[in-house]
Amino acid sequence: MVIVDCRRYSNLTYDAVKHNCLLSSIIRRTAFPPGQYALAGSHGNEWFLARDPLGCNKLFYGWQIGKVGENLVVANRIDDALENGVHLDDLASCPPGALLCMQNGMWMRHSSHNFGGDKKTIGLTDLNSFRSCVQSSLNMAFNALNSLFPSARYVVCMSGGLDSSIIAYYARQYFENLTAVTYSLSSEAGQLSEDMHDATTIARALALPHFKVLQAPDKIIGAIDDFLRTCQDWRDFNVHCAAVNLALGRAISAKWDGEQIVVLTGDLMNEFLCDYSAEIIDGITYYPQPRTSLTHRRRFFVRGLDTSDREIGPFNSYNLINAQPFAAVADHYMRLEPSLLEAPHAKRLINGALLSEDILSLVPMAKNRAQTGGEDGGILALFHRAGINQVHLRERWANTLPPDLRGEDPWDIIHIGGYRTNPRRR
Repeated sequence: MVIVDCRRYSNLTYDAVKHNCLLSSIIRRTAFPPGQYALAGSHGNEWFLARDPLGCNKLFYGWQIGKVGENLVVANRIDDALENGVHLDDLASCPPGALLCMQNGMWMRHSSHNFGGDKKTIGLTDLNSFRSCVQSSLNMAFNALNSLFPSARYVVCMSGGLDSSIIAYYARQYFENLTAVTYSLSSEAGQLSEDMHDATTIARALALPHFKVLQAPDKIIGAIDDFLRTCQDWRDFNVHCAAVNLALGRAISAKWDGEQIVVLTGDLMNEFLCDYSAEIIDGITYYPQPRTSLTHRRRFFVRGLDTSDREIGPFNSYNLINAQPFAAVADHYMRLEPSLLEAPHAKRLINGALLSEDILSLVPMAKNRAQTGGEDGGILALFHRAGINQVHLRERWANTLPPDLRGEDPWDIIHIGGYRTNPRRR
């Protein structure tokens, strides 16, 4: 008996009807198309699991041991697997871009798609050719979304930065039923984040209706367990991201209750271009970065997409479809010569031409992270002032799991940025 709990997350390559067709294609040709998917199914007398190359969608498997034998449980979420009776020590993850086949009661990996693994594919420096390829892939992605969800309402999350502005710019060309949405902490003085001001300007230039989601700081800390559960992680950066997205998801769901909604985000680009930096508050460093070459750092960041449901998890908890169009262009960005990422304002150099000049002129050269907001420091500063650091989040995450099923070392499910790919006890 097999219990399968694979939600049909949004993706750029297939719909639920084509689920088995895509799985069969991967089995026959070991081809992993770009996009977002987590697949489980049978082919003949064998069971297969497959997952998108970036690991956008999560896919866990483990054994439920009962009085009548063992049942295989496949789930998108750790807590769902545990609720179906799987001990955390018996749980593992299908690796990104991997096809797993059960043979004689054991999982065998038949193929794998590894971004950046072949040094011969790295070294692209022709930005004009590169941008042409990126534009073509983005057009295909948006056409696919339009085909998959023709009657949906589309909402694009805008922070005022380059990544989300590119997604909004393309989405505006494809979807008539499109609204921009931006998050900001509110204050007694009515001060809003810099993100809100920048996003308002860009949304107006794109002639998009703009839905502003304001959240009082006192509503954040009491919802920490919700952030931890939905993002399936305890590391502070990802938890802070989930806090923003959960607030957005709640507001979007309430405003358009009962409608099918696709939420578009500009996630993934920071991993492709290594656009991360540490933050320092009162002498304490948050979000420390690995001290290694850009080549290794980029692989580290992209590999890290395997873990944390910081976007899909929070939005999906409100039955919203989260689409990340940049998943369709990963191969192009991973071919870029790493030295390009070291240039001043590298992201603008590489991606600026994807926007029209009038819209690009409205995008600030540099911006705060959504987690740090404006002068008030945003979500990060709020957690800092409350004394809630990563050590605290780590313990709280474990406490969200059933005590009798989480084991003595629940944090072992994540290894160096990736989910465990083999059960501890089997």
